[in-house]
Amino acid sequence: CHVAGIIGANRNNGIEISGICNNSELICVDWYPDLLQFWNTELAVFFGFSELVKAGAKVINFSLGVSGSKYTDGNGFLDEYIVTAALSIMMSSLLSKGYDFIAVQSAGNGDYFGEPMNANGNGHFAAIHKGNILTVRGVTADEILDRIIVVASAEKDDNGGFVQSDFTNVGHAVSVAAPGRNIYSCSLDGGYEYLSGTSMAAPVVTGVASLVWSVNPDFTGEQVKNIVCSSYSDVAKINTKYEYYYDVDLLNYPMVNAKLAVEEAIKQSYDNI
Repeated sequence: CHVAGIIGANRNNGIEISGICNNSELICVDWYPDLLQFWNTELAVFFGFSELVKAGAKVINFSLGVSGSKYTDGNGFLDEYIVTAALSIMMSSLLSKGYDFIAVQSAGNGDYFGEPMNANGNGHFAAIHKGNILTVRGVTADEILDRIIVVASAEKDDNGGFVQSDFTNVGHAVSVAAPGRNIYSCSLDGGYEYLSGTSMAAPVVTGVASLVWSVNPDFTGEQVKNIVCSSYSDVAKINTKYEYYYDVDLLNYPMVNAKLAVEEAIKQSYDNI
């Protein structure tokens, strides 16, 4: 509910809230089993993604991951190879059939103890790289990677710029950063609440990607990702105040910017007329 509000809430009346892409259509998949439901969550994510794309969804938000269950920095064979192979095969199959899309995944909020790790440890799309991609029907590994955006959390620093949140996973798998600390959005009780996490940062980017694609439905997923991740004026800087437990890859990340991304989408659309 909180994630959906960030993407597309449309009550811009000074009391309630308006999401990033507030004229969007949302399709939601229940992937986590409740009491007396025994389905496999990995399969629910796998088939849910496929069904969403076939239903017409273009930007799929995944505010989920597995790093919070980890005690070490290792991915494990299942996360590193089996799940990623299945997801990449599914993505290539959909692309070969003419579907296009972007998968936006949260980078994760550290391990079991909350210690940030490299974002590929969050599994699923964040763990996909050229070394573990399997494709079908002539689709290339680059075409898969060009449709994955992994989002780190950032917040304002003391100087008015942006710094990576002390809970966010980091590393080369991260594509872009977005606000993820004390984000105000919808709650299940019909009200509103503040929550923090990369699960809040990812839907900001999902909303921006949706805005960009709405400018020009003929864009490819690759074009949309490039616009979203390259249209920025600020960076989310390395958090030098945090002492990282793991040996992580520390990098600055582009800070997503809806205004600049939409302006670039408009420019590219007119340049091609």
